[in-house]
Amino acid sequence: RYSIAKPLYKLSMSARSKSQNAENTIRLLSSRTDEVGTLATAICERDDRFRALVASLENVVSERTHKLRQREESLQRLNKSLKEFAFVASHDLKTPLRQSEAFIHVLREELERTETPITDDAQEALDIIMSCSQRMRHIVKSLYELSSTDTVDVEREQVSLDKVVHEAADQVRILLKETSASLEISPLPDALGSKGMLTQLFQNLIVNACKYSGDASPVIRIYPGRSVDEKSRIILEDEGTGIAEDYVEKVFEPFKRLVRKDEIEGAGIGLALCRKIAQRHEGDIRLDPDYDHGARFI
Repeated sequence: RYSIAKPLYKLSMSARSKSQNAENTIRLLSSRTDEVGTLATAICERDDRFRALVASLENVVSERTHKLRQREESLQRLNKSLKEFAFVASHDLKTPLRQSEAFIHVLREELERTETPITDDAQEALDIIMSCSQRMRHIVKSLYELSSTDTVDVEREQVSLDKVVHEAADQVRILLKETSASLEISPLPDALGSKGMLTQLFQNLIVNACKYSGDASPVIRIYPGRSVDEKSRIILEDEGTGIAEDYVEKVFEPFKRLVRKDEIEGAGIGLALCRKIAQRHEGDIRLDPDYDHGARFI
């Protein structure tokens, strides 16, 4: 009985241990030709399979980590290239547009200086060229802002949304005055994010509310909503023309407009930029489809 119990006890204790001595003990016991040896051999085989599995998993993890590191480096290079391309493309596109506008100014001044008569059709053509050039320059600027939002680093800090919204309103105070807009701002919480980006977001929303106010003076309210999953919820609503249910998602796409471009100025990128800014802050922006007194952005 002792000759059986003692090896079983060694085998039991060694199987529980992870030391090299314990492994050597099990392999020594596996050389026995009795049931203890058979059991020790099974444990050794199990340990060998486990080690092979661990080694295989380590190789897979190492390989995937290497691929992820390569992909991250590739994405960093791509982002850098996109930043450079966006800047160069924006500069190269704006230069001929500025020159076109300058040439039109020179042409008009020369016509006035020489008192050269110009037909109404020619004057209209010059006006169209100038308007298209200015619009194209605005589109290029908006596209650059939209593309750079994806690549720029978001330097997050504790930001007072009260100050952000008031600063956004101050930047468009001329528009608010011209449209006789009523802007009501309730106390807002602080947030972690980029002050510049968040100011741009609220500025775009305020401008959008002024543009689509209809015949009445804009009425804009900004106030905090109920927090969800420990995330602050901010609501901006107006009493303007509103947005049809079919367009509650389309309005956040670039160049999607509810009216013709000759009715309301703009490139149609403002709300798309708002969504990108919200997403860069791990949030989102959407329209409340149940609000029927204008538009409500959440």
